[in-house]
Amino acid sequence: MTKRKKRVEFFDYRGAIHIHTKFSDGSGSLKQIVKAGLKTYLDFLILSDHDTLALKEEGAEGWYENRLLVLVGEEVSFGNEHVLALDISESIPKDEEPEAGIQAIHNQQGMSFVVHPHGKYHIGIFHKDYQWNHWNVDRCNGIEVWSYMFDWISKVSLLKLPFYFLFPQRAITGPFDDTLARWDQISRRRRVSGIGGLDVHAKGFWPLIVFSYRHTFQTVLTHVILEQPFVKSLERDSILVYNALREGHAYIAYEKMGDPRGFKFTLEGPMNFAIMGDEVFLDLEDVLTVELPQKAQVRILRNGKPVMVGFSDGLTFQIREPGVYRVDAYREGKPWIFSNPIYVRSVNGAEDDLEIDESY
Repeated sequence: MTKRKKRVEFFDYRGAIHIHTKFSDGSGSLKQIVKAGLKTYLDFLILSDHDTLALKEEGAEGWYENRLLVLVGEEVSFGNEHVLALDISESIPKDEEPEAGIQAIHNQQGMSFVVHPHGKYHIGIFHKDYQWNHWNVDRCNGIEVWSYMFDWISKVSLLKLPFYFLFPQRAITGPFDDTLARWDQISRRRRVSGIGGLDVHAKGFWPLIVFSYRHTFQTVLTHVILEQPFVKSLERDSILVYNALREGHAYIAYEKMGDPRGFKFTLEGPMNFAIMGDEVFLDLEDVLTVELPQKAQVRILRNGKPVMVGFSDGLTFQIREPGVYRVDAYREGKPWIFSNPIYVRSVNGAEDDLEIDESY
């Protein structure tokens, strides 16, 4: 259970996760991607080529112009099912059984995130299915709750392709319902971190690129919440980022709908204080507080179901029962912010009346 001081100052850093380069099936060089990250004022980005850590081995990790922290992970392929491996030093071979591959990640004290778990598309004669089918493998640290590229491409047909290419924002509707439902379901059993991913390849034929690094770095980002600021040290700051992602001290935001910094989701009471990703025992004096930098349609959800809704720049909710609480917010009918959960468990260690559907 979480033990944390009250009213600690937190630092919000925005990053792009799930990025492909020329070392796999992306079009960009390290120099081009770093330039795009600097121009879009990212604090960090995580490169993740398919089945290789070549950029890490070449020394690509570090601070660039003292403004952008670059980290390198790997997108591991188990056939068409993929996992993002972070904080590892040795590459994971492709096409192993998921159980063995995920175990190999954890043997390095690394992290594993299921990516595009419900990702598929059908454009003309082209059909691809990248959905995750090994939910029985219960070792992954988290889920890519929102995949920007699959959110976009799932709406595309041959007839709609030109329109959505020119106006990509019109296709964005947010995380898939199936993914949110699966996240909520697993969260009832254990803590599981949610991240936003881009899956950006920036491929095409000039001047038609779907989509550029600079474009995608202004869309679905993951914000990490840290108790300490960056000090521009690769060793120290990478630990801070990875620990935040591991613990779920993060939220996902669609930056096209406005700068989300200033968003807070906390629990506070006489005995408890928690931020996103934390776990506490139920205390009936605890209150959940949501703060937003501007008004939005905001919801507090318990076990995936809304318990409070409002159009506001803040909400407070008195907790009366255990459960997994998270927040989402929409602006102008478009998805904006999705928090990681705060886990409120029963003092007696019961199943928290969660009604888990194991057949899901």
